[in-house]
Amino acid sequence: MPVQPWTDEDTLMQKVNDTTSGLGGSVWCADTDRAYRLADRFESGTVWINSFGKPLPQAFFAGRKESGLGGEQGEHGLMSFCNVKVIHHYKGDVGRVVKS
Repeated sequence: MPVQPWTDEDTLMQKVNDTTSGLGGSVWCADTDRAYRLADRFESGTVWINSFGKPLPQAFFAGRKESGLGGEQGEHGLMSFCNVKVIHHYKGDVGRVVKS
């Protein structure tokens, strides 16, 4: 695991995001507000704060950039296993979408 000590957030984020991959990363920081602010700037599908990669089945797991499209697990991941149907019924000028 690469470890990068840092003092300047903007310089750190340039280094973190200067990659073609974006599966996941972690922020280790005593200031959790700062850690969340940094995690929000990561160009990756998952960011762990003060922890390492421990995917949870109820959490959507996906990558960004060349780390893939789509994802799995969680409510969003389950949708890839569903057959979605949209029914359109127009009456006059008003449209309505019915969710089944």
